[in-house]
Amino acid sequence: MKLIPIDRSNIAAACRIQHTLFQEPECNADRDYENAILFPDRHREYWLLEVDGAWVGIAGIYDLAVDPETAWLAWFGILPEYQRRGYATEGLRMFEDVARQRGYLYARLFTERTDAAAIACYLYNGYFQEEYSCPTDRDALKIPMYIMSKSLYPGRECPPWGNRDISLWYQFSKQGERIYE
Repeated sequence: MKLIPIDRSNIAAACRIQHTLFQEPECNADRDYENAILFPDRHREYWLLEVDGAWVGIAGIYDLAVDPETAWLAWFGILPEYQRRGYATEGLRMFEDVARQRGYLYARLFTERTDAAAIACYLYNGYFQEEYSCPTDRDALKIPMYIMSKSLYPGRECPPWGNRDISLWYQFSKQGERIYE
């Protein structure tokens, strides 16, 4: 598997994959991808996942100012026709490798509590889960979420997220409209 940075030449493919994997209207990465291209930043990057010349999924990395030691997994998913082949595990390991190379200590992500397959994958790969219901994050009260966390280094314990505000409402609001249909 290869991590191929999303750029102008492949953004339309990335958006199609993202819209296949995350079909809810509020789940829209188009603006995130566009902003990452327009304003490159090592703290926010998105990739297509390629296996033998085929795009099999998407992933990304970002961090939050409130927790600079943590790399957050963004827009991660494997297309249905490529699932159950170990690509999710391989994609997670590649994300974790990039996170370690960039000096992060922990990996985290958020996922809906109803996504049993994703949760099982993250647990299988060493993540632990916490309910996210932060009272100051208004979307967290509408959408049942888990924060999944993992230390990037054996022997180093990953502290629980502890329901700190991840500004889920802001993350959803900044995604904007679909621009590459």
